Amino acid sequence: MSHYYHIYHTGSENVLKHLSPSMEMLLIFNFGTTVPISFNNSSLSQDVKKGCAVIGPIKKMLNYELSEGADAIIVNFRLSGFYRLFKVPLNNFDCETVYNPDDLTNMFSLNELWKNTFRN
Repeated sequence: MSHYYHIYHTGSENVLKHLSPSMEMLLIFNFGTTVPISFNNSSLSQDVKKGCAVIGPIKKMLNYELSEGADAIIVNFRLSGFYRLFKVPLNNFDCETVYNPDDLTNMFSLNELWKNTFRN
């Protein structure tokens, strides 16, 4: 893990944010509203829903829109750190898809951790 950050939005107007390419993997714990995402100049076509998700490696500009109630913690992994935790080669990822981390490995369940720890 290189670092983590918290995104939170309470305003009534949606806010469009951008994340520059970093070649890092993102593990997202979403506690709030659905966060639409896209890459480069595409329209916001994918969603990060409540629960856990993995995106990356970030090779293109990541665009995401925060609406009222958005609340998420993002764990940012360097490539070697992500492999050490998940044991999944990075060439298995297409860099523009939202993945369920529990589908990546049968060793543990991050969604179960999310449900038991962060129940609303």
